[in-house]
Amino acid sequence: MFPLSFMMLISSQMMFFYFPGIHMISNFMKLDLMSSSLICLSVILILFSYMMSFQIKSTGNYVKLFTGMVSVLLSTLVLCFMTKSMIVFYIMFEFSLIPTISLIMIWGYQPERLQATVYLMMFTLSSALPMLSAILYLSEANISMIMFSTPSSMFYINNLNSSALIWWLTLNIVFLVKLPMYIFHLWLPKAHVEAPVAGSMILAGILLKLGGYGFLRFASITPFWYSKISAFLISLSIWGSLFAALICLQQTDLKSLIAFSSVSHMGLMMAAALSFTSMGWKSALTIMIAHGMCSSALFAFAALIYDMSHTRNLYLLKGFLILIPSMAPSWFLLSAFNLGAPPSMNMMGEIMAISSCVSFSQILMPNLMILTFTVGLYCMMMYTLVTHGQLPNFYNPMLTATPRMTLVIYAHLPLLSTFFFKPEIFSNWI
Repeated sequence: MFPLSFMMLISSQMMFFYFPGIHMISNFMKLDLMSSSLICLSVILILFSYMMSFQIKSTGNYVKLFTGMVSVLLSTLVLCFMTKSMIVFYIMFEFSLIPTISLIMIWGYQPERLQATVYLMMFTLSSALPMLSAILYLSEANISMIMFSTPSSMFYINNLNSSALIWWLTLNIVFLVKLPMYIFHLWLPKAHVEAPVAGSMILAGILLKLGGYGFLRFASITPFWYSKISAFLISLSIWGSLFAALICLQQTDLKSLIAFSSVSHMGLMMAAALSFTSMGWKSALTIMIAHGMCSSALFAFAALIYDMSHTRNLYLLKGFLILIPSMAPSWFLLSAFNLGAPPSMNMMGEIMAISSCVSFSQILMPNLMILTFTVGLYCMMMYTLVTHGQLPNFYNPMLTATPRMTLVIYAHLPLLSTFFFKPEIFSNWI
């Protein structure tokens, strides 16, 4: 508990008593507001995911191993967010794959978890190896390996050679896969569907944000090629976000719907970051924090529904409002927050993101309008299909939400709404 308390103390000090600038902890570690915010998010969601994993503890299914894997994953994430070295970041970034795969393989639900693990390894490793070669090349070229770059110390990668775009892709494609961008998203639904509740909460709440964090950090190192291809990437992100939202309308699996919702939200976050405006970068951090909290709560609620019905089919899940009326308000609020209704951080982040995208090009406005409408449509569909209708016979009326489940799900809501009234906590880092 001492390491967790110490990390929480550091994050709280940095967030609520913020002094502008980057703060040196040691020769190898630094903190700014983005790092401390994501560390605080990691600690909170790891705690929530551990509380939701009571079935592992009650059945005695490798309890100590589970606790160890979660602790190792938390330590790895904290080091990723605190280190200022590219090489250390790369090592920790890839090492986080080991506990993630272990969570899916050992405590996954279905035999298909092997296929999900293969997809995850294939996409992650195939995109990470080019990044390693690029980092080693930059190191040999005597380029600074510090990620916390200031404008005066930025390394403009176009000065290397004529194939600078290839080097940019090798450095950043791993973050596009981790985020994930729409065309690199195939591993995400499989991993979410087969992962246990803790794996889904950590994967959606923290690990996807690791890709966004790396993307923003490396943007200060390679700003030239971002400006060269930002128009293409913004268009790809918004179209991908729209396609993911349309796929959500066709989903019958609840966890798969929430997973594709993550792809849609992260696409908007990337488009805002690529606008290279102060508002766009502020919205990127706000969306990462808000989506981390909201998606974690949605997966926790999906696990509660699955424990009671043993199905995730949206056309079989009906009448939840009749079975547990006390939990229906939380499902409604989470669905509303996911579509960006006030008072949620999601709304604040998405308004800033849309504004930054429109300031980049007004041609994006029709796509953004359709995207906003589609997100609202599938969020309302997700709420109504689960809560309304006649209660199926296969529900076990003796089962109910435990106090621990109720506490975890409802604990997300104040965190999502409180920061709506103090947005400068996440918007002062630029």
